[in-house]
Amino acid sequence: DPAFALAFFRHESQYGKLGVAAKTKGIGNIVYTPTALPDYTLFVGDRKWSAYESYESSIKGWYHYIVNSQHYFRSGKYTVEDIVPVYAPSSENDVSAYIASVQKSVMEYRGQEGIVVQQPQKYETSAGAVTVIGTYRMEAWRYVHH
Repeated sequence: DPAFALAFFRHESQYGKLGVAAKTKGIGNIVYTPTALPDYTLFVGDRKWSAYESYESSIKGWYHYIVNSQHYFRSGKYTVEDIVPVYAPSSENDVSAYIASVQKSVMEYRGQEGIVVQQPQKYETSAGAVTVIGTYRMEAWRYVHH
């Protein structure tokens, strides 16, 4: 489900118009980590960022990072409410506003109220893993699972 990546992209940089994303083509403004599969790195100020040749490459890197980094799915964080405080900590962001922004965007992109889920759940399908994230179902794209 691309709605989640797009919601983070919107919140982080207004679709690449603001901040470091205008230079890195990074949909999630990820500080350099090999887990984000950057095409190259870029220093902006005193920070080293994961940078990409294309937005397609950045989307792949973002999903790979969320699924394979020790900070998110691998540590049991499957919901927007669990992911955002680590992804965008309160030392740098208004966490509650960030969560609300992502959830609102996902609802807008889907044109619906969302699929309500009481607890995060994992499903296995013939297409690969499907994970419930927040109040929405997020299907991990095929290139995330090797």
